[in-house]
Amino acid sequence: MIACSSDTDCQYADLTYKNCDCNFKADGTGMCDVHQSNDAVYAAYWSDCGTSNVITDQDTAAYWSYYYLFYKITQSTVSCMSIFLEIQTLNDLYDAYNGAVALAVGVIGFLALH
Repeated sequence: MIACSSDTDCQYADLTYKNCDCNFKADGTGMCDVHQSNDAVYAAYWSDCGTSNVITDQDTAAYWSYYYLFYKITQSTVSCMSIFLEIQTLNDLYDAYNGAVALAVGVIGFLALH
């Protein structure tokens, strides 16, 4: 996450600028758009894509789509964010995603033993 106060604070490695958007943060700064290539934010996403670059599990796809869409909201430092439907929905999707990942690991482990 890159804190910002104007678009000029959001210069990327390719010398382009992205948006500095308002965010719910106690320090009054905004947040630069985060690209999907940012491993600090999306490493697990690319891991879920695997070598085929395809996500076939619907819970995993729903979670990552919503996570990407509402990432900035998740970076809020204001304590009351849990009242927002976006955060509640993302938490529900994360629980379903976490269950799908645990199930996949369990099935792979089971198959490896047989």
